[in-house]
Amino acid sequence: MIASLDRADMEGAWMNIGGPEALSPRQVADILSEAMGRPIRYDLATPEQFGSTLADALAPTASAETRATMAAEIRDFYVYNNEAPTRPFQVNVEAMLDRIPMRLETMREWASRQDWSA
Repeated sequence: MIASLDRADMEGAWMNIGGPEALSPRQVADILSEAMGRPIRYDLATPEQFGSTLADALAPTASAETRATMAAEIRDFYVYNNEAPTRPFQVNVEAMLDRIPMRLETMREWASRQDWSA
């Protein structure tokens, strides 16, 4: 997205964007485990369960109403992106790179650059 900010031809454009690889949640957990040097486990959750868990983690001191609103918005994001006819989570990376040429970084490359000490 940042690579398109200074391009007038991208103003008002719509496209799915993504990285160089489509990873399963278990593959993400394995990459993070390797980078962090400790086991990261993937537990399957519905979008509703994930929304509630993430809202509670992000805003533990917020009101129940605020957390419920956050949880619903997170749930709706994942339901939409999994079910929309445009398939936002299934990015045609080749077409994206034709339109916005750039070097993409793998998750393993990104994870290895992070400071996981905290």
